[in-house]
Amino acid sequence: MFDLTLMTVKQATKALETMSREEALAVVQKENELDRMERSYRKKHIIRLNEGVCTGQAGIVFVDMISNLERIGDHAVNIAEEVLGEKESL
Repeated sequence: MFDLTLMTVKQATKALETMSREEALAVVQKENELDRMERSYRKKHIIRLNEGVCTGQAGIVFVDMISNLERIGDHAVNIAEEVLGEKESL
């Protein structure tokens, strides 16, 4: 998930630098995958907690990490939307 997030941010930056619609659309697709990963990891984490495989304390760190990675992906999409012209002008 970290690698995909990093790739998404780099691609969003490239899309903005080159104003490439193709790059921007790829960012949106990657962010959709990040969303799916975050939901999946969260569900698996709850299962581990219920089974006593991990502690609540470790779980808090894990959930924070995946949430923050997903939010970074959201920010990359915001950049991509600027390239795609989908954001309102201020």
